[in-house]
Amino acid sequence: MLVRAAAAIPCGEEVLITYCGSAVGAPVGVRRQALQQGWGFRCECSRCLVDQDYEQEPLGQALLAGYQKLVSKLRPGLLAALDTHDRAAVTRHVKQVANLMEELQARLREMPDELDKAVLSGSVLPLCLDMLILTDMQRLVASHVENKLADALADALASKHEQVGKR
Repeated sequence: MLVRAAAAIPCGEEVLITYCGSAVGAPVGVRRQALQQGWGFRCECSRCLVDQDYEQEPLGQALLAGYQKLVSKLRPGLLAALDTHDRAAVTRHVKQVANLMEELQARLREMPDELDKAVLSGSVLPLCLDMLILTDMQRLVASHVENKLADALADALASKHEQVGKR
């Protein structure tokens, strides 16, 4: 389980889980809809209330547009590229995710209220980061598997060569 905190957690402080599941990084409207459908309540936590304050503002609209782009276009494209081992497409999608993350971070840096900035950073940015981490993990696993396959192939060829030499 991966846990992210928007602020320092004092020793002994209770840490709770989210009911949002995969919608945890979504803008407030998406999270609230998921909670209403899945659990039957409208969330009024501090994060939802702060997000709600910005929902109709240009920043809130930018976060929503970024989320929609990430979920509907970038994530499926990246996962498809990883599945097909298309390195050029993986690189292209990773750059697009990183650019989106940089763009949203720049918008957040313009905010004067530091607490609101920290809360809103919990929306789309973790999803971008998770996608980049997933990509790095996939690459590491693929590289490891390729190395193991290459080692196994080299061992098999060496063994075959020894058998031929003994004849």
